[in-house]
Amino acid sequence: MTTYRDANYALAQKSAYDLLETLGISNLPISVKKVIRVFPNLHLQRYDQYAKSLQCSEQEVAKLLQSDDGALWYNADDNDYIIFYNAKIDSKERIRFTLAHELGHYILRHNEESNETIVSRYLLPEGKYRIYEREANYFAKRFLAPVPVIDGFLSYNNYRIDQFDIESIFNVSFSVSGHIIDDLNRRKQYGLHGVKTKLTNQFDLLNFGLAKTTTCKTCNYLLLKDTVICPICGTKQNPQYINYLFLSKGWRNNLMNYKKPCRLDKGGKAIICPVCGNEEITNGPICPICGTYLINKCSGCSVTSEFDDIDDIKYACLESPNGCNMLLPSNARYCTQCGCMSTFYLQDVLSDYTEEFKLESDSKLKAI
Repeated sequence: MTTYRDANYALAQKSAYDLLETLGISNLPISVKKVIRVFPNLHLQRYDQYAKSLQCSEQEVAKLLQSDDGALWYNADDNDYIIFYNAKIDSKERIRFTLAHELGHYILRHNEESNETIVSRYLLPEGKYRIYEREANYFAKRFLAPVPVIDGFLSYNNYRIDQFDIESIFNVSFSVSGHIIDDLNRRKQYGLHGVKTKLTNQFDLLNFGLAKTTTCKTCNYLLLKDTVICPICGTKQNPQYINYLFLSKGWRNNLMNYKKPCRLDKGGKAIICPVCGNEEITNGPICPICGTYLINKCSGCSVTSEFDDIDDIKYACLESPNGCNMLLPSNARYCTQCGCMSTFYLQDVLSDYTEEFKLESDSKLKAI
């Protein structure tokens, strides 16, 4: 029976961090394409471009490269590499991760180690293929969202960051951000929460805050500047608004931290029911004990919507016929894109923000 080495996650992480430090990258989100273009023997080509040169379909290119997303092609004679990628995939975050993943194969020299043109399950033994894929995935995750940089944000934001923050700040998918949150929770258990390193200081997080964030003038909630609607109070945001709160002395003390009623899993569903506390959540979206809809997303219902009974509200949560179905943080009362009520707010899982605003404002006044 053939045995293979274990996946070297430590090497994958060190390689990602060393690359960021060597290139002196200090801006977010990290531009993967710019990094790829630094290497003279590493090139980029889209599937549609390659298909045109071969006079074939993009589906045939995907079959040739043995992937619908991307592949790293290695020419051993010239020591030349090409990252092929499918630019027509709907998710830009998925494309970014694919590019970082293939960059990981290049940096970790998987093609050279395996002596294969492409790292593929059809060319490699399954055990070796899984090791290379796990290492490349880990490299991509740490390269796109370095933990020391996340730790820097934690110290700026009173040690609060969630899956949606990571998704927005680092421009990764909701699924990847969920894995990162799981990593952070594990590190916290071992006392590694909020540890700063050289890489933390390399990224100018204060200037990132000034350039990329703002605060809602109505409820003082910290937002990214491209946010259309405040998720807490539903106020439409002005992209030209200057974040004076961020510039002010003691700005962190002025921010409002609206409580999150529950933790969400990678699919945006509550891990524990926020209403009855039931921990035995089934595969469905409804709590089997109290009937609460457990995913906080856009309901498609405006604040003026009227409902005859609770069944109408449940239908709005399940079907969302007019909503954009955008997943939302567990403390969001409103959809950040269209302004409709969230399913948690619709079900009274969340109270009106003014109640929490008044309580926290009063407690801050007493502390003065």
